[in-house]
Amino acid sequence: MPAWTLLASSRVPTFPMFAVEASLAGATVVPVPRTQPAILQAAGDIRAAAEDGGVRLVWLCSPNNPTGDAMPLDDIELVADGLEAIVVVDQVYLEFAVAAGHADLDALRLTDRLDNLLVLRSLAKSHGLAGARIGYLVVPDALAERFDALRLPLSVGLPTEELAKAVLADRAGAEERWATIMREQRRLADALRRLGCDVLDSAANFVAFRPPDAAPLADALLRRGLVLRAYSDGVMAGWLRATARGSDENDRLIAALEELLG
Repeated sequence: MPAWTLLASSRVPTFPMFAVEASLAGATVVPVPRTQPAILQAAGDIRAAAEDGGVRLVWLCSPNNPTGDAMPLDDIELVADGLEAIVVVDQVYLEFAVAAGHADLDALRLTDRLDNLLVLRSLAKSHGLAGARIGYLVVPDALAERFDALRLPLSVGLPTEELAKAVLADRAGAEERWATIMREQRRLADALRRLGCDVLDSAANFVAFRPPDAAPLADALLRRGLVLRAYSDGVMAGWLRATARGSDENDRLIAALEELLG
């Protein structure tokens, strides 16, 4: 029997590495799936699944990847408050949500009163440092020493550390880039709606959409050098996900979509 149980996420479909890493660690994964991409699971259902399954770790991704929706703080608190489990809120896309006017989604606001809540952040998305592989975890005081003991020695190299410090020092520049990216995200979403696609409302820097025939469209875009994330099964079957980039790059994607769908 596994030593512990993981509630994979409130947001299945979600970032798949939650379940992969949990399984590699010997955990039993208890997913809480949604019935439709645009319909979030109720916080009470997530809490019930955690309590019924005796889980020790709960993953919540907000804004969620790949759907782009976010979990209200009241719902996060309902899941975590008094639960006999660690609750990790993955908020690697939060800066984009804040730039789009959703400052009320920051789970750090809950950490003072929830001693089982951890918040995960990354510079990979917010500051474009995917290759640097650097982020941070906000941990309650009671757990900080234990987590520090688990951290690998020399886990962050000096060049990566200096790069992270440099981008964090330019707050004004980062905020301008986030606002620009989210304007481009809305432009991309509007274009997809005009072309007749179903589009999920997103608080992140990407757009999930359902065209009439996803697989051939993804293949045709790939032949043009445009790579979109495709989903072949589960509730996201038939959907694609496109990340908003610079205006020139988005112009190229929108032009290709108009040619193929218009």
